[in-house]
Amino acid sequence: MKSMTMVGAIRIHLLLALASLWLAADAAESTAVQHHASALRAQRARVHASSNRARSSLRKDDHDDDEDEDAEDEEEEDKEDEGEEDTSDPRRSAVVKAHTALYKNLKGRVKLGMEMRALEAEEAGQDIDAAAKAITNETQSAAIGSLVGDMWKDMRMFAEPLYKAHLKEELGTLERMHPGQQREYERAKAALPAEEPSDEAKDDA
Repeated sequence: MKSMTMVGAIRIHLLLALASLWLAADAAESTAVQHHASALRAQRARVHASSNRARSSLRKDDHDDDEDEDAEDEEEEDKEDEGEEDTSDPRRSAVVKAHTALYKNLKGRVKLGMEMRALEAEEAGQDIDAAAKAITNETQSAAIGSLVGDMWKDMRMFAEPLYKAHLKEELGTLERMHPGQQREYERAKAALPAEEPSDEAKDDA
């Protein structure tokens, strides 16, 4: 009888010890989960801040590019204005104007062609890979960097056909304008008076 009572007491002690171990493990796991959740929240905040910085950087780059293009356009217009002021002959002014329009058309077609080739190049996704790598380094999480990189690649994949169609449309417009601009330039050039031979040329003759 005593032995059965002792066995029962031992079992109760074992059950109590197991229960206390289970409660301690549960508390430790709960603490670990809380730490993990707070780490994830901090990581999410870092990713959010990083993506905000990347977005503002892209906006700044786009703004700077627009300002550079505007400055170039203003310089070209200033040169055109100077050319028109320097030439008192309206025929020379017409030649300068027609040549400038032809040059802008050619420059625009070259730029659009380069953009279309850049979209089709194998290196087209390298800028996204570099940005994803920067996010991986900043957040110290390869999974987040990979996720953001894949998301950006998907966005580009879905936007690319529309952008290509837009570029092709612009290129087609410039190509249709080119023959008329070329004819206008040739006509303006033909309207110029023939250059009179210089005194040296007369002496040689």
